[in-house]
Amino acid sequence: MQDLERKIELFNRTVIVGRNPDGAAGMLQLLLQSTNIKKFLELAELTQWQLALSQLGAPTEMTQLEVWAQQQPNPAPCQFDLFDREVADWWEHHQVRQALQVGFSNLEQAGMPIETWGYGYVMRCGDDILMPDLYVGKPDPNRTHEYHYDGPAELIVEVLKSDSRDYDCTQQLAMYQKHRAAEIWLIDPSKKHVETFSREGNGLYQRRVENQVLESKSLPFRLNISALFDPQNKNNPLEPTLEMPTHKRSHATNPELGWNWVTELQITPEPQHVTTNIFMTFVPEVKFEGSNQKLEVGGGGWKTTKELLQLLMFALGLKKTLALLSMPDLVDGLKKYE
Repeated sequence: MQDLERKIELFNRTVIVGRNPDGAAGMLQLLLQSTNIKKFLELAELTQWQLALSQLGAPTEMTQLEVWAQQQPNPAPCQFDLFDREVADWWEHHQVRQALQVGFSNLEQAGMPIETWGYGYVMRCGDDILMPDLYVGKPDPNRTHEYHYDGPAELIVEVLKSDSRDYDCTQQLAMYQKHRAAEIWLIDPSKKHVETFSREGNGLYQRRVENQVLESKSLPFRLNISALFDPQNKNNPLEPTLEMPTHKRSHATNPELGWNWVTELQITPEPQHVTTNIFMTFVPEVKFEGSNQKLEVGGGGWKTTKELLQLLMFALGLKKTLALLSMPDLVDGLKKYE
């Protein structure tokens, strides 16, 4: 099993997996294929499963239901591919992002008052939950929580690659601008340049393209662009533009981590909007691993896999979930469920 695009976000109360709304259905289908059907069915009330089946025209009597299930076509594979199978520029994307991550970390350790985050640490902007490739902010214990940062950060960075370029340059960019991020970098390894958007005093964004030296408009450092794209370069492509005092990284002590926990989800046949509190309660660590034809989510085994299943079933609804299941397997699971 190859690496998935390790990103789960919340845009306008819609769950986005792998930079595409269809990715939610693709992820759910992968989880269904690697999950015990009985354990999976227990995530929603039996009455809701029965209601969803009836809305699809299924009979209620078990013997008739078994016959009906045998007549249903097998679920079609999800058309959205969650895997980075043919992305030739993946390694270059990884190298650039890694060089920046290390570079920002070195500036931090040298005393620059910044904090840097990447995959696995979400940025909360109002009701939207975003996960840029990298983002940099000023130290603020009231914004930095154990699992998320109250954004937007001062600088947001996306490293472009072929399979996500259009998305990053349209929907993702629009979302960052909607939340009034001070500065956005779109780094293009194929063109060896950086497209930047900085918010001016009038609230509008000024666009510029740099291919040599880029000085941040919001934070005290500059980027040597040619050094960033040079795989032989061992020096930090980032350098400070001001002398800054040292700082100590700290986190907020809010026991609720900035949101209210949701104790349970009422999963119904129809899709439901996902609120910020639901997302922050049920979204797992953004990590997917597969072994022995079984998909695991995060570091918590079945617990985090179950949480993601619940979130996706809630967002997509049981009727869409049924379309991803083999009906004979479903009915067999329902018999054991009862």
